[in-house]
Amino acid sequence: MGMILSSREDAALIVAMTGKWMGTPEEANQIEAIRSEIIAGTMKIVILDLKKMEWANSYGIGVMAGMLSTAQQSQVKLALANVSADIKKVLDISFLSKILPIYPTIDKAIKALA
Repeated sequence: MGMILSSREDAALIVAMTGKWMGTPEEANQIEAIRSEIIAGTMKIVILDLKKMEWANSYGIGVMAGMLSTAQQSQVKLALANVSADIKKVLDISFLSKILPIYPTIDKAIKALA
């Protein structure tokens, strides 16, 4: 099961997505809480930290696409950081890597989006 841990760093909301993302009800509840925070607009930058994401099926990719859509509608900048080679392959296959900026670290993502 995937888990979300969120924190604030500088002017950004950091969302650490960990584990295996397969579409459990618990994951859906976590995603909804993050979406609500994005919609609230308290932070103008959201970084999805995938350093500890082990695996993602189509649900996990859909979560990232959904967060991108929510961020765009809320005029919030969203990017990925710490993407493993395996997750990058899935992002490439889904073409999500073409529309979601990917940075090697959280700090580089924040600097680029600030």
